[in-house]
Amino acid sequence: MKLIAHSLFTGLCAIILLSGGALSSTNRYLSRRQDESIPTTRSTSAALSASPSSTAVSESRASLESTPSLALSKAEPSTTTTEASETVATLENAPSASGQPYNSSTDLEESEQLPIQPKITPAVGIAGALLMLTGLVYTLLGIQKKWIYVSFSVGYLFSLAVTVLIVYVMDPPVRDAIQGAYLVAAIVTGVFFGGIACIFSDITQGLGCLLGGYSLSMWLLTLRSGGLIQSVAGKAILIGVFSLVAFSFSFSSYTRSYALVVSMSFSGATVIMLGIDCFTRAGLKEFWLYLWDLSPKSFPINTTNYPLTRGIKAEVA
Repeated sequence: MKLIAHSLFTGLCAIILLSGGALSSTNRYLSRRQDESIPTTRSTSAALSASPSSTAVSESRASLESTPSLALSKAEPSTTTTEASETVATLENAPSASGQPYNSSTDLEESEQLPIQPKITPAVGIAGALLMLTGLVYTLLGIQKKWIYVSFSVGYLFSLAVTVLIVYVMDPPVRDAIQGAYLVAAIVTGVFFGGIACIFSDITQGLGCLLGGYSLSMWLLTLRSGGLIQSVAGKAILIGVFSLVAFSFSFSSYTRSYALVVSMSFSGATVIMLGIDCFTRAGLKEFWLYLWDLSPKSFPINTTNYPLTRGIKAEVA
């Protein structure tokens, strides 16, 4: 037993001594490797710092920082803004497809520039409100009451006749007070003859068809820029033919009621849209003045066309 214990103790001491020697040799080996790697790393970094590529990168950075564009952006930002504004102005003033300078604020829709700009005056506002209110009554309730469509049809026709005479004799520009006097004249004339028409309703009830034919002819003329027909004689013939054909349907008791329904619907819608145009200023009523061609003073000199703007297209539709 003593021999076995002595052998074990001797073995353990040998293992401990061997392990310590191995650890010390390992530590000396690692320290030697680290000492060898440090100069290598230092030499590598030095080589990299001295390499041509690093020198090129440093020179590139210096050249980029010293370029005029970067110096301008750092030192003079206002100059860059000025150049950008000049570029935008140059693009805006560049010739368009039609050969004219393009301006986004004034010439965005050059084809839709009206010869005269519609204005909302007190007389125009009152006329627009009256046209919309009476047009709604005439369109929706007229066929149910005979006195409504008789008086309104005759009143519209005589007011239209007075308006044509006023446009023929007036000298633009017209003051607001004079416009109010013209409006009163048209309204009083329409109310007076509309009241008389109720007395002779059997004779005057066919005038609703005449008004519908006239409204249809004016609608056809506004379907094209400058008018569907350019000549004055052609426009007069178109208006006369449509008005007389529509009026002829009132001669027979079989066709009168149907003709009145269609005519009142179309003329009532026309009256409503003219009233709306007084507030939207799309230019539909001025288009009617252009189509009438009653006075050369109504439009500027050398006005040879009237554009069909988007607003007018919407109202005509």
